[in-house]
Amino acid sequence: LTKKMPKPMLLIKKERLLKKLLNQFYFQGFNNFEISVNYLKNKIINYLSKYKDIYNIKFIKEKKYLGTIGSLAFVQKTELPIIVMNSDLVTNIDFKDVINFHKRTNSDLTICAKSFNYSLPYGEIKFKNKKFFKLVEKPIKPHLINSGIYVVKPKIIKYIKKGEPLMMNSFIDSLNKKRKKISIYPIFEEWSDI
Repeated sequence: LTKKMPKPMLLIKKERLLKKLLNQFYFQGFNNFEISVNYLKNKIINYLSKYKDIYNIKFIKEKKYLGTIGSLAFVQKTELPIIVMNSDLVTNIDFKDVINFHKRTNSDLTICAKSFNYSLPYGEIKFKNKKFFKLVEKPIKPHLINSGIYVVKPKIIKYIKKGEPLMMNSFIDSLNKKRKKISIYPIFEEWSDI
């Protein structure tokens, strides 16, 4: 499907995934969007050009792949928190609540996290000091996973080098080493990664 169409342009229930996300933000009161485009970018730009009167969209056209966070170095200057989100998600999260949480906790970065239960398809052997004491058949283990939704305080953008690829996990690690405040916002709402 994605050989001829970028993933954000795939149809989900007869609506383009990217349009669904933009509508969700728009109806929650957000009206400034910066979309980083690379792979098959003209398909995204041409599609969204017909909605330019509805959404205030600026495109960040990557000359080379910049990773999940590298293009953030090119966003317009602002004092407001910035929501950074992968464009291949389906969610009904309340983005205003996420922003309020980010401000309340005075965080440099907020990571939205979803609870995910992993069912191990095998029996798990429990042991201590090489001695068996229990066999648990196909246990279910809870994990907190990265949802691909973040809120960034604008002042930390200075740690991103313009034009250099940067993955979010590397950025988070570097902020952690700099002792920046990173908070976790739990998602209880619907969330699916396409």
